[in-house]
Amino acid sequence: MEITLNNFTDWKNEDIKQVVSGIAKDLKLQGDVTFIFQAAWTDIDDYGEVIPGTEEEVGFDGDAYDNGVVRVCVGKSLQYPFTYTVNEELAGFYLRDIIDLKNAYEVLLYMSAHELRHLWQWEQPEKARQIRRLLKCDDETDADMYALMTLSRYRSHVHKRVGGMVKSSV
Repeated sequence: MEITLNNFTDWKNEDIKQVVSGIAKDLKLQGDVTFIFQAAWTDIDDYGEVIPGTEEEVGFDGDAYDNGVVRVCVGKSLQYPFTYTVNEELAGFYLRDIIDLKNAYEVLLYMSAHELRHLWQWEQPEKARQIRRLLKCDDETDADMYALMTLSRYRSHVHKRVGGMVKSSV
């Protein structure tokens, strides 16, 4: 699998590549991925190329396409921390208002995991259907749950690393 980055922000490519590669490895994605990370939302053509002059400010958003293009937009105007309402159109689901995103890196991680999960769903339709039946959810909620687990693992890793540093210096 090859990951191509089209980075339209001042984020370091290595940071983005590390996030995307880790998630893709976890999901065992088979196809190539073209990943676009943006600070302003734009239209893209059928080949995953940005259409100039279509920039629009958004807080954050993401999309995955069946041709392997994944993009995540994290606006520079977001105020942290903020609580993200998961699938607010799915009234009655237990997974709502529980994701407190602390910084732009967490939004990048969360949205990347969510959108790459959609690629996995398309590559593994039988497994994805079984998971949705088991959890009694739709594909968006499945992607949000996977993203939440990915964010939790990241936070746990950072906490252990930081916790270890604190303990060793005391």
